[in-house]
Amino acid sequence: MPKQNPSNRYLKNFVEKLHKLNTIDVELPNSNVSEIVKNPKKYAFDIVVKEFTKNLPSMVKAFELGQKFAMQNLRIVYKNNKRFYPDDEQVPEKLPDAYAIGRNNQACNNCIFFIGGDYCKKWKAEVRGKYWCKSWKGE
Repeated sequence: MPKQNPSNRYLKNFVEKLHKLNTIDVELPNSNVSEIVKNPKKYAFDIVVKEFTKNLPSMVKAFELGQKFAMQNLRIVYKNNKRFYPDDEQVPEKLPDAYAIGRNNQACNNCIFFIGGDYCKKWKAEVRGKYWCKSWKGE
């Protein structure tokens, strides 16, 4: 068996570690080590493009499953840097980033700032009774 030079060994180890960490099969572009050493950035870019293209459908599927999970669990969904309830109504921008589904019996509907069935006087915005923010104060 021919002795591996350090570049070949390093590249092989790198791909093996990448595979173990990410559980993906990396397809190496058809290149020899001397071409890689001449232009390692292009080689790395070729790997990234090839892997991204190959894995994009599963990334999209994962995103869609995440959105579905969020809808089922009343989580706020982010679209184009805006927040939406699971029913696609936009969350008022005045509400803080911490506004989320209520927890530990804390929710807007039992907060001192909650008035009129759907309004928060602290944030001067419409809210939903089952949601919560860090400004919550019990009645």
